Amino acid sequence: MKIHKLKISTGLLFITAMMFACKKDNDIRISRLDGTWSTTRQTSSVKYKFNNTDKIVTILSNSSSNGADTLINRKFMISYDNRVMTIYKEIYREKENEIFTGQYNITKLSNKELLLKNTDKERSDQEIAFVKQ
Repeated sequence: MKIHKLKISTGLLFITAMMFACKKDNDIRISRLDGTWSTTRQTSSVKYKFNNTDKIVTILSNSSSNGADTLINRKFMISYDNRVMTIYKEIYREKENEIFTGQYNITKLSNKELLLKNTDKERSDQEIAFVKQ
């Protein structure tokens, strides 16, 4: 009987340890977001520079079709669970005046890699992969 209880206790301890180990792998540390991230799409090269302190993202896009550079400054917010990034043209005190430009699920954020998935299912750029410069 004691051996049976010991096996059950050991099994439960093992399962609990595995659950906590998996949770650590899924943690997203927003502090890693600071810096410049780039992605190369078929038609353009895009760089995002995140300033986590001021919650500002600067987007530099270079279109290979016409060679023109575009520089855009936006504000961003991160959800309380660090899983969703919302980018705004401006953040106002009144929610109805905010101009929303994009919302992304943060699927991966490491020291060198960022994966964003667009929450708008109708967009062609559903998943965007970035590397840190």
